[in-house]
Parts: sequence; structure tokens; C-alpha cells
Amino acid sequence: MRVNLLILSFLTLLLVLAGALFASSLAQDTGYVLLLWQGWQVQTSMGFALLLVLSLSVLMVLLLLFFSALVGWSTRYRHAQSIQDQQRVLDQLQDALCYQMLDAPAQALDRLHLKGIEQPAGWLRLLQVYFAGQARLQGNLQHYLAGLPQEQHAIANLLKARWLLSEQQPAAARGLLSTIYPDVPTSVTLADQAAFELAVRELWAKYAILQPWDLLSVQPLPSLDADQSSAWLAALLAQMSQAQPEQQAELMRYYDTVNEQALFLEDAGRWVRVLAYMTAGQPRALQLAQQQLFQQLDVGLLYDWLMLTIQYPEQSVQHQQATSLFEHFNQRYPAQPAVRLAQAYWYDCYQQSAQANRLVQDWPTTELFDRLQLLRQISSVPLLRERLARVLHDFATVESGL
Repeated sequence: MRVNLLILSFLTLLLVLAGALFASSLAQDTGYVLLLWQGWQVQTSMGFALLLVLSLSVLMVLLLLFFSALVGWSTRYRHAQSIQDQQRVLDQLQDALCYQMLDAPAQALDRLHLKGIEQPAGWLRLLQVYFAGQARLQGNLQHYLAGLPQEQHAIANLLKARWLLSEQQPAAARGLLSTIYPDVPTSVTLADQAAFELAVRELWAKYAILQPWDLLSVQPLPSLDADQSSAWLAALLAQMSQAQPEQQAELMRYYDTVNEQALFLEDAGRWVRVLAYMTAGQPRALQLAQQQLFQQLDVGLLYDWLMLTIQYPEQSVQHQQATSLFEHFNQRYPAQPAVRLAQAYWYDCYQQSAQANRLVQDWPTTELFDRLQLLRQISSVPLLRERLARVLHDFATVESGL
């Protein structure tokens, strides 16, 4: 700091000396300056000319400083105005999110009608699309979709597909989903691809519940997680009567490709029921049920397997497998009432009533015998058998079922 001050003082001293020398020389010989331009002639002293140049220089510097200050003030004003606009947007966005949390999307959308913004940013348009879809305002939805920039169309299609699915319009939603699946649009950044793919999968899961059989025609078939797959299989069960033969064949081909996956094992019970509805799928259902029951006892799956087994009383292979499975159960679960009742019912279906009676009569109480008697009585009444047989075999739900 001291060195800089010394250098500045030295330079100032040099300037003063140079100015003094120059003034002394002017006093001895003022000289003159002659300016000729297009027939005009101007002559003045050297001192006056220098003073004029100095004055013009100072004036130019002052003008530059003035314009620089003016530009800076304008920039600061625009920046302050931009901050105010951003704060206003954030405040209204906060209000909109609060309304959304209160399940009031129409009011949330109203808070996003920013009068001071003629061309809202893409993200704001997306929010307007989202809230318009939540409020089921189709006119507003189409208006906001039309105003989206090109790079936001992929997310806009996703939002519109979600709205169409909520409006029970799966056919139209599928057309939009086909534009963003299986290939993620290039407009979606790498950082957002994982979240985007997850959102697309959730929409396919909703489509699968509305159109479970049509999902099989989507190639490649969207991957669903355990909960989504279970919901899809439940929808398939509910719409088994609507399945076409080619759709059933496609389902069995899909089953053959996934029956070794870990995720599939969580849905084994539902798969058994789905396959059991199809004549061509019953052998697969029986095999799957036996494989799962050897690993772990499931009362509902045991009942499904039992109903499938008694459909093949003439096949010695099925009889041997059933005998082996019951031996496995009796060794692993010796005091399981559901296993004892299932085995007794199996004997009864094979016209071995005496052996069935011995199994249930050996039980400490008469409950198993009473249930077996009920099963025998309802076996000739299809409606009662359909509604009560599964409940009677399940000791955990029999009271609520009856």
C-alpha cells in the first residue's frame, strides 16, 4: 500500500513538472494552430487550442459517464422489476400449492393466471396443464397445451395421458403414451429420465387396470412392480369373460417368459387363478401351485390347487403328486387344520369317505368334521359351493365369511 502511494506521488510530481515546463515554454513562445477544411480557415493560439481539446475531452468523458450511469440505472431497474415478478410468481405458486394440498385444483389454477406475464415460462405452463387436468377443465387444458414450447411436449403428453386415464379414456391415453414409450424423448434431460420413466410406468399400470387384456398388445410389454402387477392380474380376473382366445394365448406366452422371475413369485397366487380360468392354462396353474406350496404353505393357494387337482381324478401322475404334497405338509405342518381339512376333502372327492372321516375325527374338536360335512352338503349346489367352499377351507376368515 505504501509503495503504491509513493509511485502515485512520484507520477503526480512528474505531471506537475511537465505542466510547468510546458506552461513556461508557452509563455516564451505561444505558437499558433492553423486548421484548414474545405475552404475554411481557423487560426488560434496553441494555449487556446489545448484548452479547447482539454474541454472537449472532459465533456466526452462526462457524457460517457452519464450514458454509463443511465444504462446501469436501467439495468438495475429491470433487475429489480424481474425480482419483483419472480417473487410475485413464487407467492402465487405457493398459494397454488396450498390450494392443491387442500384438494382444490380449480382455485390453484386460478392463482396461476398471472396478468403481468404475457408468455409464461414452460414450467409455469406445465403447472397450469397439471392443475387444469386435476380440476378436469378440458377447455383450459387444451389452451395451455397449445401454448407449451416444443421441448415441453413430452411431459405435456404425460400429463394429458394421466388426465385421460382419470377420465376413463384409456384408448386416447394409449395414443399419447405411445409417443413417450418405449423410447424416452430426447427433450427429457438425462437427470430427469429416471423420474420420467417411473411416471410413464405408473400410467401404464393405470392403463393395465382399465384395459388389462389390451396391455398384452403393447410391445415391449411395460415392466410393472409387484403392486402394479398384482393390480393388473386382479383386473384380468375381473374381466376373464371378455378375453378373446388370441388374448388368452398371448397371456400364456407372457407367462412362459416371466415364470422364473423373482417378481413373478410374489404374484403366484393370482397367476394360478388367472391360468385356472383358461382350459389351456390349467396344467400350468396346477404345476405353479404345486411348486409354490412345496416352498411355503398358503391357504388360499392350497384351495386353488385342491380344486384343480380334483378335476383330474383319473390321472395317476396328479394323484401321486397330491399324495407327495400332503405327506410334505403333514411332516412340516402337523397341526395345521387347513391342511388336514384339505386332505380329507381330497379323499372324499376320490370316494374314500372312510379315510376322510378318520382324518377329521382324530382332531381334538369336532370343527373339522363339521366343516367337512358342510362341504359335502354344498358340493351339489354350485352357487353355495362357489361362495362358501373357499371360506370354509380358510380358518382365518371363516367367521367373517359366514
